[in-house]
Amino acid sequence: MKKITLLLILTVTLSYSQQQTVNGDFREPFEICFNNSTGKNVYVAVRYKTVGGVWRTKYWFKYRPYEKNTKNGKFAVKTYNRYVYYYARTKKGYNGYSEWRGSDNYKVVDGKRVGMKEVYLSKSRFKAPRGQRYTINLKN
Repeated sequence: MKKITLLLILTVTLSYSQQQTVNGDFREPFEICFNNSTGKNVYVAVRYKTVGGVWRTKYWFKYRPYEKNTKNGKFAVKTYNRYVYYYARTKKGYNGYSEWRGSDNYKVVDGKRVGMKEVYLSKSRFKAPRGQRYTINLKN
């Protein structure tokens, strides 16, 4: 009886902390990419579920001013999950410091708790249940 109760608590806790979908939704993983449409360097943190099914946070991906991810595929993360979270910022020394944040998920990144924006990859956005590139545009 105790084992069943613990499993139920763990399942409920996971559902509130971050959304997730089943790998069977798509045959191939999505590549999540970013475009920097600002005149400043932008640093991005991404929270995603790996192809192996583990939640991971990667940071700081640096995008130079107006850099498009199509030139630099090394910044893409792959996931089967339809929920992805991100936080982005410029350095504080710039005039007009910018942040892209949300309250959908919170994670400690470099010792600071940051609010992350949720991106939901609905099936209607894609033509087939195959992995495709999804680009998030960061602009002022």
